[in-house]
Amino acid sequence: TTLLQDSIESEERVINELTLLGVDFIIDEEVLTFEPPPPPRPPTPVEAPVADAFTVAQIQWLCVQFQEVAPSGCLSARRFVECVQQLAAFSAGTDQLPEDWMTATVPQLQRVCAAMSPADGDSINWRRFLVLLATPWPCPTMRQLVAYRKAFEAADRGNTGLVSLEAFEKVT
Repeated sequence: TTLLQDSIESEERVINELTLLGVDFIIDEEVLTFEPPPPPRPPTPVEAPVADAFTVAQIQWLCVQFQEVAPSGCLSARRFVECVQQLAAFSAGTDQLPEDWMTATVPQLQRVCAAMSPADGDSINWRRFLVLLATPWPCPTMRQLVAYRKAFEAADRGNTGLVSLEAFEKVT
């Protein structure tokens, strides 16, 4: 009866099936009389911009901008530097780029280009650039990968291809 009283006073529907047996109500909690309302949706998380890292929204915005400039995915290093400088100039005060990128100098951007295309130094794949911006850790070099492989092989005493958590933590 408390359930009924609470439901009536709060003007809510009774979710569970009620059966009247003599003067008593039997509540069957396994049978619902209607579908309960879905729980409220949690608030959408907001990624706070920081000075030295790109947010997802900033990377998406850069993707749109680069697609307009170079739909093929490649552009010259000179054009890349010009493009980033123009984007920084046009988006001042809008949080479209991290603060460190808003104030990037030409030599700094040229070093980014050199790191992005060490072979010829002239062609930049902006899609790869965006993937690298989204990756919060640096890509390992071939030398580092080989060193880790040797360390894990040494930790795998039974030559099974598996290492214990303890051995893993020692290697890393």
